[in-house]
Amino acid sequence: MIKQLLHIHQRRALLSRIFDIKGDFSKLAESCIPSYTNPNRLIALGFWWRLFASARLAGHLSHDRPVLDFGAAVGELAHLLPKGVDYHFMESDPWLVSVLETLVPHAQNTQMEQAAPATYQTIFALDALEHNHNPGMILAQLSNLLAHDGSMIISGPTENILYRLGRKIAGYPDHYHHFTIYQLEQLANEYLICEQTITGPFWLPLFRISKWKKRTDVSPL
Repeated sequence: MIKQLLHIHQRRALLSRIFDIKGDFSKLAESCIPSYTNPNRLIALGFWWRLFASARLAGHLSHDRPVLDFGAAVGELAHLLPKGVDYHFMESDPWLVSVLETLVPHAQNTQMEQAAPATYQTIFALDALEHNHNPGMILAQLSNLLAHDGSMIISGPTENILYRLGRKIAGYPDHYHHFTIYQLEQLANEYLICEQTITGPFWLPLFRISKWKKRTDVSPL
């Protein structure tokens, strides 16, 4: 626990130096960076919990096959993965891509159309799908990139009363997500099978994190 808190303290300080969180809030709102650096440390800890829990849920990661971080922002997940893991990412914001490539020099930037089918041992889609207008299509594409024995980790907000209250306390806009995690999980069921689900943080139903395997009865794209 002490090691995790030290990691959070160091990363918060670094992100706060790199970014003008208040001045560029509208540009950073969908990146989780304002949440990681929120002045309310309990609020921030909840978002960091989501990141640590997702890395733990992924389980053992081998060094012979890459992992993919979809909607990576500045690649905070990469710092929680085992050393030597082949880390690939997808991020649409050129500004965040440039920062990520500085902070994670070994990261490989890739595009959906460039990646080969059944490539990734693990795909992470952490608080990213709910920002898109067509997450069903993205889930279909990501599942096509997942190895047949691989896992996909999906996380997202519940958008329940507690979550909306927390967002208000954090000082964020009332709503800028197009889908709840429950809706995303329903879409994921078309291509994947859920193996495990975690709700938190602090035993509160604010986020759901789930681990999925590839369906064998769905034809690839």
